[in-house]
Amino acid sequence: MPSRPRLSRRSRIALRWSVALLVLLAIGATVGLALRGDDDEPSQAREVTLTPAVDQSAANRAADLEARNLLRGAFTAAETCFAATGTYARCRSREQLTPFASEAQYGPFLARVVTGEPRPAEIAVTVGTRRELRVISVSRTRNRFAYVRRLPGAPVQSCRTPGFRNPEACDGGRWR
Repeated sequence: MPSRPRLSRRSRIALRWSVALLVLLAIGATVGLALRGDDDEPSQAREVTLTPAVDQSAANRAADLEARNLLRGAFTAAETCFAATGTYARCRSREQLTPFASEAQYGPFLARVVTGEPRPAEIAVTVGTRRELRVISVSRTRNRFAYVRRLPGAPVQSCRTPGFRNPEACDGGRWR
């Protein structure tokens, strides 16, 4: 059986570029046919939507980052409110947190503050007692990030990732 001749490096590169060009031409021809329409119909341009592939994991990481940043804004406002009022009881609602909000630094978190259980892209600020605070943020990925503080203790930042596993955001039950 005769052996195949080996191609030089330059020839292999040229072959790869040729194949890539043929693939692009085939895609272009397919799009052109889709735009042209059927021959039976009058020549009308059909609307064809070409959407690039979205890197879903990057979108999920961005959603988790947004949830953590909004949470930082909410608990910073609640801690500032506590420093001014001496109690977390006056730091529950959007209206109570507004004077202490730094939305320029953390983004527009006040519009996301809700009472009760938060849904994706929402934040709940709950107060157990005058000296106990819990702020929960739920990401669009359904991951949950929490900031809990029971005075005189230190705050605890915990997380659960039932939706999208994101070790950059939640590692060992603690968020960064």
